[in-house]
Amino acid sequence: MKKGIVFSAFLVFFLAAFVSADISVSGNNIKQTYSSGDYISGSITLNMQNVSYDSILSTNLNGSITIGDLLNKDNLREGYDYNCSSVGCNNQYNIGDKAVIEPLYSGSPNLVGFKLTGSNIQIQSMSLKITGDSSPGCSAQIYANMFDNSSKPIQNNKYLNQTCSVRSSGCFDSTLAESSYTLANISSTPYCIKQTLGAAPAYMLGAHVISPGNISNDQLKMDIYPSDFSTTPLGECLLDNVSQQGYADVSCNVNYAGASQQDYYICISSERQTSAYLIKTEQTSPTCGAKAPDPTPIQKDFDIYVQPLMYDSPAYTLSDNLFNVVYYRENFTTDAQNYIQQNYNGDCVTNSCILPISINGADQTVSFSNPSLVYTSSGIPVTETSLYSLNKTSSEVNAQNIVLNIAPAGFSIPYGSQPGSFVLSLDNQTILTVPINVSLGVLFDVSPKFALIGIPTNFGISAGNNITSASWNFNDGTQAQSGTSVIHSFSQAGIYTANVQVSTSDGKTGSRAIQIIVGEPEASANELLNLDKNRIKDIESNISAMPDWIQPIIRNRLNITNINDSVNYISAKMAYASNSTEFISVITELQALDVPSNIAITKSGEYPLTLAYSHIDLSPLSGQINLTTSKLEGSLVSWLNDNYDSKINISTLSSSSQSGSQPILSVINITLNPKSATSGDNLVINYPLDAISFKEEYGQKQMGSSTVIPLSGASQSISFGIPSDVGIDSLGIYVYPSDISKVAPAESIAPAENTAPKQTLTLALGIASIILLVCVIAFVLQFWYKKKYESYLFKNNDDLFNMMTFIYNSRVSKISDIDIRKKLSSTGWTKEQIAYAFDKLNGKVLGIFGIPIFKASQESKVKAEIEKRQSADGRFIKRKIF
Repeated sequence: MKKGIVFSAFLVFFLAAFVSADISVSGNNIKQTYSSGDYISGSITLNMQNVSYDSILSTNLNGSITIGDLLNKDNLREGYDYNCSSVGCNNQYNIGDKAVIEPLYSGSPNLVGFKLTGSNIQIQSMSLKITGDSSPGCSAQIYANMFDNSSKPIQNNKYLNQTCSVRSSGCFDSTLAESSYTLANISSTPYCIKQTLGAAPAYMLGAHVISPGNISNDQLKMDIYPSDFSTTPLGECLLDNVSQQGYADVSCNVNYAGASQQDYYICISSERQTSAYLIKTEQTSPTCGAKAPDPTPIQKDFDIYVQPLMYDSPAYTLSDNLFNVVYYRENFTTDAQNYIQQNYNGDCVTNSCILPISINGADQTVSFSNPSLVYTSSGIPVTETSLYSLNKTSSEVNAQNIVLNIAPAGFSIPYGSQPGSFVLSLDNQTILTVPINVSLGVLFDVSPKFALIGIPTNFGISAGNNITSASWNFNDGTQAQSGTSVIHSFSQAGIYTANVQVSTSDGKTGSRAIQIIVGEPEASANELLNLDKNRIKDIESNISAMPDWIQPIIRNRLNITNINDSVNYISAKMAYASNSTEFISVITELQALDVPSNIAITKSGEYPLTLAYSHIDLSPLSGQINLTTSKLEGSLVSWLNDNYDSKINISTLSSSSQSGSQPILSVINITLNPKSATSGDNLVINYPLDAISFKEEYGQKQMGSSTVIPLSGASQSISFGIPSDVGIDSLGIYVYPSDISKVAPAESIAPAENTAPKQTLTLALGIASIILLVCVIAFVLQFWYKKKYESYLFKNNDDLFNMMTFIYNSRVSKISDIDIRKKLSSTGWTKEQIAYAFDKLNGKVLGIFGIPIFKASQESKVKAEIEKRQSADGRFIKRKIF
């Protein structure tokens, strides 16, 4: 790091010791009564001194926002309601040493820039050579963000004649039968196909043409145009003439550097009005062909392709001309002039103005040479030939008794939770705590959560039980509406918070505040996509704050990798979308994805371990003790109290999303402190080993349907997670001593095996007893599997039979099992739940040993339950509610 930047950083730190940031809440009228899922509303009165504009306001609930964003959303005005230390509250840049050679680290951009002084600044041109020592590759090794703006990257435009990735033919389908194609004469009017291209230093453009042979007076060329044909070609190249008759693959390189993923048209044309060259066309959907310069689709595709070329080692000149070519709709001097005006009010006399450039890329050493910024100051030409290292600081906000409306921040109460307070923090320091009363009421959801401007939209209640009436206030100036389904249209774009109140047939009520995005299809799709990307960032941050051993469990439970992949896939699909139908399809997929936004502890409690002794499974003791002993459970409780100080802590982690809150993991910690020296005791958890995720290795092993952990004899803490919502009364955990006689009457202890020779009759009786015992054990295990495992998968038994009814009705409607499984999976059911429902409906004997005697009663019950539900709509899949 340069000594100038070190000095600047030291100076900032030194001054901070005397000018410290301070924020206080002098009053609030935060609403205190809510229903689960509502948004926090009300206002706070703040006093701020030197508070960073980028400081983050966060809560113990869902959501976070910067001070600056909330000021803007509240429509408060700089210079009137509050003051900033820089014009427009923009970032400030401090000058360091001259930048010549700088180390560049991935994820840590370097800031460099030009200094301007004087008045009446008029920028003329800019040039800067950037050289890096990274190797050639298919990804940009260096990119420079002009004006420190990530939306204005200028990448290395030096390339090698080597292609990257695979050829892209846009909508053209090369797999059709030959009879499906028609041939078109290439003409002076360019035939084009729309392509979405990623960043590259240049592109190879090509086509498959049919040639009549050597044609000396017919030159073909290829062009790349913007997707709206708003300019002349961005780049063009000439194709070689084909000397042989017949089918030929022709291509050339166009020297155009794409800075980011965008849509283009790739075109082929001839210098002649009608060429002897032919090209294949097809009309299968989708089509994305056009004739330049008219972007109107022509319902045809042409056999044209494109392939990005490889970046050479970076050594390129960043210039105003390169900027103008890459950003063909913009002009460097205009953008730079606007930057000086917006950030310095055009005044570079009082303080020097800085034109910053952010340098990003892979790990390497970067050198800067031949810097030049030409401008006039009061009409006098100036050429700045020095480039400086920069240090960036956020603007600081000062305000007295400023009233901030909290509602636009979007702080929401996790659906299905009942926090007792609203805690507001600034950069993780608590500044306000307000007690709130949250009622669960009736759990329900609303769909859809987007609407198009001026288009009547049917809003309805979903994921709710027995709801008979509802009232809707869309908070857009229109009158409230009633009904479980209403039609409403919005006249303006924006994000509206609709308040919905419902009542059920048994007299219960509930309410929710639902955010609805309103806009044109493309704008709505972009808004939803950005929201989901931000939700993924929030949930990743949420998970990272958890203990290390819990993080992979949560990631697996929420399928974070799959969700992220799905969002990236939809984002790529969005790039191809070009009409309302396709944008609405993107919106529908994003809604169905239901990305989680927060993880919170929704239940927590500490109890005596003996409370977990309810309904314990004693089968791990079956070889040591007579299980019919009625006093055994009481003896185990008494023995534990006499020999251990023990407690158990259970916390339920739940994820929140647009559809509500769902428990995903119960985190359990058991503490055992022996009152005297002991060894050989065992802890039994009545869950299979593969259903438990342990913090560490405790020597745990499977015993029957339970998990057993040998205790060390010293004080011990055992932590694990169970992927469901468990309570203290349903856990089934106990400790038994090494000497079983301490808890069992003598007559209940299993006698030692008699190894003496047996008579024939005794042997027969023994075999019969063994067979009977096996049957009893099989019966017990069968009963456990049906009850314990089924209740583990389905907390509400109606959910299981509703799912089977849906499967049954779908089969009647000739829907394949594969499609049924996909539909169930898309609504949130796990593969394990779906497989169980199919097996039960198919008459498979469910159990560890599958005893046929259960089959008739099982089939009879399934039939009765399905018949009972036929009066309802069997095709409705109820989303899981916990």
